[in-house]
Amino acid sequence: MGSVPVFVQLLTQDDITEIRLLSGIILKKSIGIHLANIGAEDRNVLRNTILARFFEEPHSIVKKTIAMLIAVILKLCVDVDEKWTDPVVIISQKTKPDQDEAMRLQGFL
Repeated sequence: MGSVPVFVQLLTQDDITEIRLLSGIILKKSIGIHLANIGAEDRNVLRNTILARFFEEPHSIVKKTIAMLIAVILKLCVDVDEKWTDPVVIISQKTKPDQDEAMRLQGFL
């Protein structure tokens, strides 16, 4: 698993925007190497933690980096024929007309 837990912790919990940004960039570049070595349950926790952070992240530049990280993870899942439908379901829920405007916009981003 290597440094993935450290960078996920920094991405999801650090108060400094730049550290969250750099952690996301490093994860995006290295996740392909490490994801295969992570057990299925830990992979699921990792993916859901990153997805949850996307909707919690207040800074758009970090949010974009997290979105790119999610895209990389989704591609890796497709490459190994592993399903991860949570992003589609959650984005669908957050863009429903009954959600407030800010939540719908966040879902579309």
